[in-house]
Amino acid sequence: MPVSPLTPLSLTAQVNINRLEGGFKELEQEHGFYIDPGTWCCRTCAVHYAWEVGAGKPFVFWHEQDENALHEYPDQPMPLYYGIARKNVNDREIVEVAKKIISVLQKHELPCQWDNQDISKAIFVSLDKHMPIKRDEDDDQEDDHLEVALYLPQNEETEDYCWNESLEEDGEPADSYHFYQEINDRESLKDALLKVEPQIRKYITHYQRCATIDDCIIPSEPIFSIDYRHGHAGAGESLQEALEESDNQTSAIQLITTDKPFEITFDLEGFKELLERGVEMGSRYFFLVKKVGICMYVRSCDFESCVSGLADDFALAADGLDEDFYLSENMEVGSQSYKSEMNRLYTLTNQLYAGDMCEWFALRPEMIDDCDLMIDRGFNKLRVRFESLAIDPTALPATSIEGLLKGDGVIVHNISIRLGGGPCPVSCFRASITIEYANSEKEIPPVKIIDDPDQRLHLSPSEAKRYFAQ
Repeated sequence: MPVSPLTPLSLTAQVNINRLEGGFKELEQEHGFYIDPGTWCCRTCAVHYAWEVGAGKPFVFWHEQDENALHEYPDQPMPLYYGIARKNVNDREIVEVAKKIISVLQKHELPCQWDNQDISKAIFVSLDKHMPIKRDEDDDQEDDHLEVALYLPQNEETEDYCWNESLEEDGEPADSYHFYQEINDRESLKDALLKVEPQIRKYITHYQRCATIDDCIIPSEPIFSIDYRHGHAGAGESLQEALEESDNQTSAIQLITTDKPFEITFDLEGFKELLERGVEMGSRYFFLVKKVGICMYVRSCDFESCVSGLADDFALAADGLDEDFYLSENMEVGSQSYKSEMNRLYTLTNQLYAGDMCEWFALRPEMIDDCDLMIDRGFNKLRVRFESLAIDPTALPATSIEGLLKGDGVIVHNISIRLGGGPCPVSCFRASITIEYANSEKEIPPVKIIDDPDQRLHLSPSEAKRYFAQ
């Protein structure tokens, strides 16, 4: 069902989801269930609709965020939620509903786990058991694969791509044709469309994600317009926006590439305190700020200019990159030791960027509980890695671009968001950032913080602008 256009897709996950949908249909047709195969954005919306449409019936569903996570991590089981849509239901009845779901899915050879028959816990179904079919070279049937149907009007430029005329009775857009573009395993929808020639891509109006399984084309989601926003309340990025952002990046000034990422760490207890302080202030964001050193930062006025100075704020320096220490009374400004430490900081942090930076992150209160859990498990660091970094010239005035292109210019904010209370600018950088819980002794493998495509932790410039407008 609906998956973000940015999510890397798993063919194995899709093969198993197709089998799961078969189990759901059996629950609906033979056992009177209301089913929902991932059509809603979140658990709250899905439960509400189950009670509204499936009144009186047992129900089972997964939601869009679950399917997104499955494609990103296909070896991890996916939760299924269940219940009965009527009042005064006893625990025994709900247990029987869960048992029926498990028995039907096991008949479809889908392994399930249910924690001690606890009705407060989801059923977890493993969706990596059944592998895609790969046929012999002399077989005239197709291998299992992912693809997307792309809809466009017919004209002189597109006529070679008008393979199939659309049928309005099937819900396809009027006066259009469609062709199929294959999606390689672990590619996103955006990746697949970027392989279509730009002069053809500009005409595409709608798309439908599909999969060829056992030589049959099976739709994986409804037909969407290219500007459709996925996620709760349309908060996710549309395919059109993702493509435009990629087109802008082609002219970007690259600072960091994936072969040489930039990595810093923060104290995990300190990061938890930063989140707590941010929640106390009513903050919706926290920022990663680079000037001389690098820190994470929250303040009570969030991104707006603090007219009367900072009412409340809190900064957490990256390990070994605390410029505040050297700007305080701990060291005499201008002394040899001060200059030496400043040079050390510049040498380290300028590997990221020689000027100023301010990256936006959504402050999610539930991350405080995640920190507690990870600290209990032995993690003590938050590792932030810039996988890539580029300057987007389209986000800057023409006067700033010339020097940057020559390599002798940097971006500096006239009013510091920390010291001067100035507004936090929307970033002009295109940054790919991953965040992990880590252990300083490397005794346990790191755990990646999931950056949900529909509820971003790190906000791109376009996402930050939408938050700013709310």
